Amino acid sequence: MPYDYQSKRPDRKYEHPNHEMAMVELYRMTGNRRYLDFAAHTLDCYKFWSFPEVWGHCVQENLLLCGGADVYLEIGKSEMLQHLHAMWTDITERKAYLTGGVGDGSPFESYGAAYSLPNEKNYCETCAAISKVFFDERMLLATGKAKYADDMERTFYNAALSGVSLKGTEYFYENPMEINIGGKDQGKHGRRNERKPYFNCSCCAPNLLRLLGSLQQYLFTASPDGVQAQLYGCAELKTRLDSGAMAHLRETTDYPLSGSVQFEILADGKYDLSLRIPQWTEGTKVGIAINGKPGPNAKAGGYAKISKVWKAGDKVILEFDMKPRLITGREWVGGEKGKLALMRGPLVYCLESPDNEQIDIFNLRLTSNCTFTEEPTKDLGGAVRLNGQAWDEARKNAVQVSAIPYHLWANRGASSMRIWVPAREQTLTGE
Repeated sequence: MPYDYQSKRPDRKYEHPNHEMAMVELYRMTGNRRYLDFAAHTLDCYKFWSFPEVWGHCVQENLLLCGGADVYLEIGKSEMLQHLHAMWTDITERKAYLTGGVGDGSPFESYGAAYSLPNEKNYCETCAAISKVFFDERMLLATGKAKYADDMERTFYNAALSGVSLKGTEYFYENPMEINIGGKDQGKHGRRNERKPYFNCSCCAPNLLRLLGSLQQYLFTASPDGVQAQLYGCAELKTRLDSGAMAHLRETTDYPLSGSVQFEILADGKYDLSLRIPQWTEGTKVGIAINGKPGPNAKAGGYAKISKVWKAGDKVILEFDMKPRLITGREWVGGEKGKLALMRGPLVYCLESPDNEQIDIFNLRLTSNCTFTEEPTKDLGGAVRLNGQAWDEARKNAVQVSAIPYHLWANRGASSMRIWVPAREQTLTGE
């Protein structure tokens, strides 16, 4: 179908069928080149490789990008990778929220213009986050660069995981960045601050099961001489590398609840073990110990590679500093300008009304010297709650506030919630 560069939106009458991923997978399973050629041909007919930017229905566009990445992984033309990287950059730098979610609330569940990221009416469909994780993984496989795993982690923990309740039985179709229970909260698929057990459009809930059911494939990648830990979780890996070495190890952690990750080597072997050091660790101390001795230096946004002849029983301990930190909004994004957000590790936090019943969270201001202490929750599965002070603009004094991981909001009934909070120039000291 032709692409309309004037409106930058394909004719809705002829939606792209998003079959490329399936065709490439058929080629991988059967070895029949016709499937790969068909996928490549349809991308060419669709003029995919000349798209000036990412636009249109978020889920379909993301899946189209996945199809393009799959074709590149089999054909390997450098200009294809350059285009895919340009599209990924357009999304992550210009059209994605702090959570990694996409969809600004424009018509047709679509991407909006660059830096159009309003908090009050955003869409951020759960399926869009899931398909973005798919694209991140493919770009990681294509390049081996940590930034793609960083975005995969951010999007999974915040934009995708927010789509399911703590009980695992209710779902969000759209994931607001901000909602005031006193205002209008009706979305396309019902109330935007209450998850539902069922949607007439069976899209997001099955896709969440698809993602969670295949989570193991996102934890590690492999190269001829080693393995790379990408997402951190409890797992056991056993694989024979192209070098002939057997990599067999067990990973134990409660990350991102804490920042401690342990790897125990279960079989002898000579290979590289590379640990992803997330970009969010910049400015903090990352500790690596090998059998109790200091390991290699860790640089945020890259990998710490350990080259070693491993013996069964060897242990590697990775420690991240999970101290809460304030994120300054981008000046060129209207929904973030002059505001602050709170993160701990890879998790975006939010203020929710059940934790702040005596105050109006929409009257609050945060200051650059805000500090937060941690406590485990009893009502949210032991997740870490952050407690600190903020300025109440209505009361004209400092008040105690609490924040929880964004993906856990709306698990205690209908509520108000916000991520970005206006900043206040004056500090709280002495007021």
